[in-house]
Amino acid sequence: MAAEYNCSTWTCSLYLTKSQVKWLARNVNLAVGGPTGLAVAICGYLAPAWPVGLGCIAVMLVYGFRLMDAVTEAAGRDACVRLRFSKYPEVALVGIYVDDSGYCNAS
Repeated sequence: MAAEYNCSTWTCSLYLTKSQVKWLARNVNLAVGGPTGLAVAICGYLAPAWPVGLGCIAVMLVYGFRLMDAVTEAAGRDACVRLRFSKYPEVALVGIYVDDSGYCNAS
């Protein structure tokens, strides 16, 4: 399951696919400590494009419940989850969206 990346001058977006979202909704949201499991899973998807490790997990935990809400909503709407990051002056999460644009795919 490969996530989709799309970058502009100032931001990059990671699109979790519909199948990734459904898997996360079924398997991670139901787990004990859902936000922690979700943070670890999403950092795994981010590995090729964003610095991962404890810093990534810490950032994702801050947004853990928002991420869980987005995954749950997207799974119910058959949509993707878009995580938008700033590139400058430092990498930072700037948005979490339920997305069904052209960048959203099923696989």
